Amino acid sequence: MPPVTRCPRCGQEVAAHHRYCPSCGEPLPPAGREAKRRDDHQARDVSRTVDDYLKAVSTFERMLHGGRPSAVRTLVGRGDALAALGEYEQAEAAYHEALREEPARRDARVALGRLYNRTGEYAQAVSVCSKLIAEDPRDSEVYLIAARAQLASGDFKGILELADTARAYEVSSPALARVADLARRRHREVEAGAAVVQEIFVIHSSTRLLAHRSRLFRPTIDSDLVAGTLRAIQDFIQVALLAPEAGAPPLNELKYGSFIVLVESRRHFQGAFVVSGAPDLGMRHAFSEAADDIERMFGEVLADWDGTLAHVRGVQDYLERRFFAGATSGEAAGELDLG
Repeated sequence: MPPVTRCPRCGQEVAAHHRYCPSCGEPLPPAGREAKRRDDHQARDVSRTVDDYLKAVSTFERMLHGGRPSAVRTLVGRGDALAALGEYEQAEAAYHEALREEPARRDARVALGRLYNRTGEYAQAVSVCSKLIAEDPRDSEVYLIAARAQLASGDFKGILELADTARAYEVSSPALARVADLARRRHREVEAGAAVVQEIFVIHSSTRLLAHRSRLFRPTIDSDLVAGTLRAIQDFIQVALLAPEAGAPPLNELKYGSFIVLVESRRHFQGAFVVSGAPDLGMRHAFSEAADDIERMFGEVLADWDGTLAHVRGVQDYLERRFFAGATSGEAAGELDLG
């Protein structure tokens, strides 16, 4: 069962990863300190947008096939529309409602696995996909959803085992083959005992992303997984920042799947360094030094940053030079095309 928390305003029990209380719209810690409460007007706007979309789809279905639309298919469509709008909590609720009506409904379960990748709940995505593969081991899309979740959480060996299963059932998927090739390279690094920086996120104090560099993903191709990982790290950072206020020691490290995430907090930003293997003191010092450099070079800009990425492009360039200069041109440009 996923962890739950309580809304401080109305007391409603809410899954810990939710950003807003579904009952009263109160922002929860994952939404960030500056988040404002969602009012009924915003909720109505979202519902109206989704309902208009579903009416159009339902009309189109009747024109093509005749008859009445399926209530469960409508719920799945509602979930898809909400997910496309970024309303992930409501989308998840729609999929679960569809599954209460038809527990074996495959398209709802596949959509749920895809949604878990968007929200950074990679263990949940793998769990859903494992059951789907057990029922039908020839569905290439499900293998890819699971492999991408495993990649995001650093389970490189799991990807290779998944690829072996797909091969045994003669599942052909170029995208899965590319993920497996990348996982094979990363797994060799892990076996060699090398600590390797896999991703870096630099997050402004407003919770907006300043810069991101990865040896696992390309933002334009793997935007869902980048967003899911970022969201999970942001949730941790919010808890870490609140720890001293709650009388707990500051938190600057977490275990994330098979990765270790080291967080360097400065006045206007946090740097999250995602590492496979065990980082030594030299690597930890390099992260601290990098955060100091970013604060020194960009502190004035970050003090009143308006969200324009062009103003902070130098942060990305700095990360590239400092931590990814040794990446081959093929790694930087070609091997990460996992779509």
